[in-house]
Amino acid sequence: MAKGQSDQALQFLDREMKRYSIPAIEQKKILVHFLSDDPDSTLKKVQSTFLTMNPIDPSFNDLMELKNILTQYYENEPNSKEAFSHFIKAEWYLRQRKIGDAIRELDFLVQLDSSSTIVPLANLRQGLLHYQLKDFDKALSLALSLDGSPLADRGIILAGQIYESKLLDPEKALEQYMRILDEFPTSIFSEPIRYHIRSLQNTES
Repeated sequence: MAKGQSDQALQFLDREMKRYSIPAIEQKKILVHFLSDDPDSTLKKVQSTFLTMNPIDPSFNDLMELKNILTQYYENEPNSKEAFSHFIKAEWYLRQRKIGDAIRELDFLVQLDSSSTIVPLANLRQGLLHYQLKDFDKALSLALSLDGSPLADRGIILAGQIYESKLLDPEKALEQYMRILDEFPTSIFSEPIRYHIRSLQNTES
């Protein structure tokens, strides 16, 4: 985000906060900082916001996810800060609905530092974007590339969805979904996947 654009956005949100002091506006301010400010400053703003936020607030989980991204991929990875900057740039492109630019930025990130811990997240983002663009073969390839990473279960589910609804191959879809139960029984996705498998099996029989 260009400096002038971010300043204008923050000024607008500050005016809105004076009129309507609601958490959603504060969250938008933090998002602008995330996309345009240095990550250290954004992390401090997130942490200070948590001090005044109720855990049942609708935006609490979104803010928690942002904090986890900043902590896991930036604060705990001092040698991968350049890769993280490209990830933020890709996120900014997405906010502008420039999907092609976002994909190129994420791909550059992966080529720049393939050992960075943010690479699996970048590949998952790319897979979802190619899925959105109906490039299902590329999306499937990226989903399967997540095997062995902390996001392997997400990749398996995306692969299953592609096989099931786009490539119309229910047998391969079931193979992928069964991997969740066999390889990731403690995944938060295991129970919904278990029910979905039953539904697919009933449809097939």
